[in-house]
Amino acid sequence: MVEVASRRIVVIGSTGFVGNAVLNASRLDGLQTLGVDRSQVDLTAPDSDRRLASLLHADDAVVFAAAEAPCKSLESLECNLKIALCVIRALEQCAVAYLLNVSSDAVYLDSREPLTEASPSGPSNWHGAMHVAREALLNATGVPTLHLRPTLIYGAGDPHNGYGPNQFMSRARRGEDIELFGDGEERRDHVHIADVARAALAALRQDVTGSLNVASGETRSFREIAERVVEVSATKIRVTSKPRSGPMPHGGFRPISIARLQTVLPNYAPMLVLEGVEREVSHRG
Repeated sequence: MVEVASRRIVVIGSTGFVGNAVLNASRLDGLQTLGVDRSQVDLTAPDSDRRLASLLHADDAVVFAAAEAPCKSLESLECNLKIALCVIRALEQCAVAYLLNVSSDAVYLDSREPLTEASPSGPSNWHGAMHVAREALLNATGVPTLHLRPTLIYGAGDPHNGYGPNQFMSRARRGEDIELFGDGEERRDHVHIADVARAALAALRQDVTGSLNVASGETRSFREIAERVVEVSATKIRVTSKPRSGPMPHGGFRPISIARLQTVLPNYAPMLVLEGVEREVSHRG
């Protein structure tokens, strides 16, 4: 194992939500870093693997966080696999010391029991299928690899505005009512982007391999989260409901085990989502 302080951290997808957070956390920790974004290498362009390989060194630790996300169609799946194949071809030209792939808990088959890293895969959507495929392809590179599997991420810098804490806070800032699907009764784990970056940095320092869930270990309903946003926003917006167009995702319950994460980060004290939205609202208004 190379001492991480003397090893460069290369973040592919460094302007994305997770990639930027990991890059900034690495820099704040005093590590050598290189951010690679689309302005430097378009990973979908012909011969982009050669350009990417020219930026890599044999003792680098690479964070692969580039993706077209969320993946919601066959066309998007094709694009994301093209990105992964570019990275794999670059790694074949310059074998690096370590690879951290940013994946997702969407790879897992639904379960009423807390999902562990050993839980079977069985994605229920294109996004999960994309990550299962990318994990399998990257495992074939021979590079020591960790698949980081965060659950639903929230926090400053999220460009997606997906259903959940970030969307609720955005609507509150605009003075708009928060609209829930059904009664907002489905319960999910949510993890703050700072905790994802912290987990990635710990894994990079220890060369953790295999897979690693990143979550808070707590499930809360979307209604609870929306009501907390309203409470701390000091606005007169309401929490409303609209009929569902289909069944609740994941059967309405998605618990995640963080047992392995707590061995990697023994003092891991995650930011729980109700506390997290309160902090976000107080910091961003």
